[in-house]
Amino acid sequence: MTLTTHIVAGAAGARLFAGNPVEGFIIGWLSHYVLDSIIHWDYKISSAEPQLFLPGANAGKVSVRSRAFISDILKVSFDVALGFVLVFMFLSHEADPRYLLLLAGGLGGVIPDFLQFIYVVWRNRVLEYMQKLHNLLHAKTKINHRPVLGIISQALLILIILFLFNFTY
Repeated sequence: MTLTTHIVAGAAGARLFAGNPVEGFIIGWLSHYVLDSIIHWDYKISSAEPQLFLPGANAGKVSVRSRAFISDILKVSFDVALGFVLVFMFLSHEADPRYLLLLAGGLGGVIPDFLQFIYVVWRNRVLEYMQKLHNLLHAKTKINHRPVLGIISQALLILIILFLFNFTY
């Protein structure tokens, strides 16, 4: 699942079901696992080998000076920026903006993936439990070999979330 999708879903969930930013963050965090349980497409993170995300593997060697790492940072930064642009364009309303709630929900929606990156670089028991939970709840079937279908399906999911949010608001 792209970070954009997680941000939009987390912010929408927070906006609909939370009364404060802490609740919004938790709802966003939980929404991450719900979305990841759906068969989906993930773009490749070139600077880390897939086996580094498995509990029990040695801590990863991610070269922050490599072109792949710089490319990954740019890709992830664009993904996060797009997510928050969509949130603030379509989920905030002048009558009741609640920007902090939207921000908290969106951040909660991406924190499990951020913790995965931290886990690859720095292993500890708490992060290992979080990684095991992430792997357990993640869809076992992926469509990574079908990027066009993956991108279209996530764009449709974002449109459905935005439509449902605006319909219920």
